[in-house]
Amino acid sequence: MSSQSSSEDSGSAFSTLSILQPLGYNSSQCGYCAEVKGCRSRKKGGRSYGCWAHTLSCRTYKDLIDQGWRRSGKYLYKPDMRATCCPQYTISLDADAFSPSKSQRQLLHRFSHFVIEGGREDTVGWGRLATDPAASSTLSPSASTNLPSTRPQASSSIPTAPSQPSKPERAPKPDSLLTTAIAVRFNPARQPTISDDEDNAEFLAPSASASRGKRKAKQGTNALGGSVSSLPGAGPGAAGGKAKGKGKQGKANHAVDLSEMLHDCEWDRSPPEKPFKHRFEYVLEPASFTDEKYELFRQYQTQIHGEPDAKVTPKGFRRFLVDTPLDLEPTASEQHKYGSHHAKYILDGELIAFAVLDILPGAVSSVYFVWSPKWAAMGLGKVSALREAAMVREMRRDGLEDMTAYMMGFYIHTCPKMKYKADYQPSYLLDPETNVFYPWDECRPRLDLSAHASFSGPSPLPRSISPTDSSSSSLPIAIPIAAEPPALGRNDTARPLAESTSSAMSVDTADDSEEGSDDEDDDEEEPEWPEVPPPGCLDPDNLPKAVLTETCVLEGRTLVPLLFSSAWHDPAQAVDIARCLAALGTTVAGRVAMWVA
Repeated sequence: MSSQSSSEDSGSAFSTLSILQPLGYNSSQCGYCAEVKGCRSRKKGGRSYGCWAHTLSCRTYKDLIDQGWRRSGKYLYKPDMRATCCPQYTISLDADAFSPSKSQRQLLHRFSHFVIEGGREDTVGWGRLATDPAASSTLSPSASTNLPSTRPQASSSIPTAPSQPSKPERAPKPDSLLTTAIAVRFNPARQPTISDDEDNAEFLAPSASASRGKRKAKQGTNALGGSVSSLPGAGPGAAGGKAKGKGKQGKANHAVDLSEMLHDCEWDRSPPEKPFKHRFEYVLEPASFTDEKYELFRQYQTQIHGEPDAKVTPKGFRRFLVDTPLDLEPTASEQHKYGSHHAKYILDGELIAFAVLDILPGAVSSVYFVWSPKWAAMGLGKVSALREAAMVREMRRDGLEDMTAYMMGFYIHTCPKMKYKADYQPSYLLDPETNVFYPWDECRPRLDLSAHASFSGPSPLPRSISPTDSSSSSLPIAIPIAAEPPALGRNDTARPLAESTSSAMSVDTADDSEEGSDDEDDDEEEPEWPEVPPPGCLDPDNLPKAVLTETCVLEGRTLVPLLFSSAWHDPAQAVDIARCLAALGTTVAGRVAMWVA
């Protein structure tokens, strides 16, 4: 880490400061409680605070994630967990303690067997769409009659002996590791082609007794109980401590097995004397735009999520999955860099999937996952989740000692499509009031009672509480959303704030004049900052002295202390800045500068 510290110390202030532009408290249509399946809600029930990140250090973003923030492109947002219709809880997997389930290991075996031995090339979902002419021979009559022509067939039949009927596989999870930004930026304009039953078919929760036994064994080692020591990054595995007994040995074996299972089918391990049937390559690279990635994204949005062709544009793809406020930063290992990356899955020279990932100090954060409809039966979303959990372990072994968490985005207890995230254990949810992570097993009973839950105090979340200091979390922990990010491109950030926020609620379309045309509530006024600050936020009228004295404002090309800036003496701008600082909390004080139009 010394090389990174020295480079930061010798750099300018701009290399260490994050520059944020307040966009204010806003409402948005929700993709999780819509009246019509696959559409946004008519009423703007989502509530969040948002800002635009012109630059953002990876360490600062990691600390913001630990306070309930997420990014979509360059837009940062923090849901108001008391007022939003579908509360979104930050979920973190302790990758070091994670042990893949039997079904997850079987999935990896099927994937590896296909790459190494082949054998399913003519079946639907393994390189073939259900609409392909030759695909009908692999479908049963009932399957072909019930399958919409616009979606890939998820199940396949494996040829067996004549005396044994073929056994169809379960339908795969179509968006197994998608971050919840899909519900905001790219919500389908019509009913998706995937049914609820198919969404949940492969994400059934493990049996209560088996999962409870495994979790208790792991939780006992980490002394789980809602305290700091019980959370990822604070247990023996994260701190480098040595655990006694069989538990530690078992965990190490699982870690090795998972990595080996993932890497065994990669082309560089193909023996010359008997090469693999297929050439599979996994390539991690900095986030970038290519025509190949965009075309795959277009297929995924239109065929899997039913997005109209006119609404899927290169501009929207670039803004959502390529643009990032995070610069590539050095780490303690020459093999890895912090920042935004694309992980490409290449089969026989063809891009069949890619994951959008943020590699941060202490965590790998999942942003989005895109896969080809031709490979719907391969379970690429699950493969991606397992690979990213293994990536955390591998980076830790490569010298990033604080790398412990796999961030899976937001968890919404009332959304069936989010249930699969609870299958990866041990995981933790962020308490909205204290910004402290609590074990999933402690959170679930409260969420069953109320979606607006507090894990540290009375539950459901009271409507009137004292604002809490967001600096209470000291955890190095870390996959989106009820609030839509603003439709700003690279050339739009200099627009006046009022103009920027007024257009912030629509995804990019082919004709910008048509944005929001389907929204019957466009004329309703945006909500004001609530009288009682949102959970986990400070009171903007009573900010701590340290926040006020350590914050700067970017005026022109000059950093000016907040209290001496012209913006602070402008009543309207002072309110915008104070509310933004209240949402950011004290944890990032001194590392963030404000910019106002």
